[in-house]
Amino acid sequence: MILSKNFVVFAIATLGFYAVGFGLMFSNGGVMGTSGGWLLGGADNSPATGAAYRGVFGALGWAGIPLFAKFFFELVFCGTSATIVSGSVNERMKYPSFLVFSLILTAVIYPIAGHWIWGGGFLAQAGMKDFSGSTVVHSVGGWAALAGIIVLGPRLGRYPPGRKPAGVPGHNMGYVFAGG
Repeated sequence: MILSKNFVVFAIATLGFYAVGFGLMFSNGGVMGTSGGWLLGGADNSPATGAAYRGVFGALGWAGIPLFAKFFFELVFCGTSATIVSGSVNERMKYPSFLVFSLILTAVIYPIAGHWIWGGGFLAQAGMKDFSGSTVVHSVGGWAALAGIIVLGPRLGRYPPGRKPAGVPGHNMGYVFAGG
């Protein structure tokens, strides 16, 4: 189930981040990118850098690579934030509900938080530095996971009142490996 969710999450993240998220995260704007960039559209003369860069993705004007390379690089971080959630809500959330949650996370929530730090938003302007995605990727994924488990509650039957936690039976590791 986790393997399936992680593959599908990246497909959903790709669609949501491409359609809306990348524009929210890296286009020029205030609290969130509001200068367009939807569907990777808008002015962009990548791989020009610095003062030579002209486009709506000013926060990435320092990177001298094509726009699609920037997108795919950032997409992996976006998808990773959603896979953090998949393990925490495993076996407690219906599959379609998880997919909707992942779409909202990767298309809206993660990009807005990412804009605040990596996209030139108010936290970046206040001097915040994010080391290797520890805030944007892992904290956003962790807080989303916490919100999910608070709403869902504990795994039913795993923690019976007054007794030791019930064991979770192991899976067939041969099938797990073959599926991977």
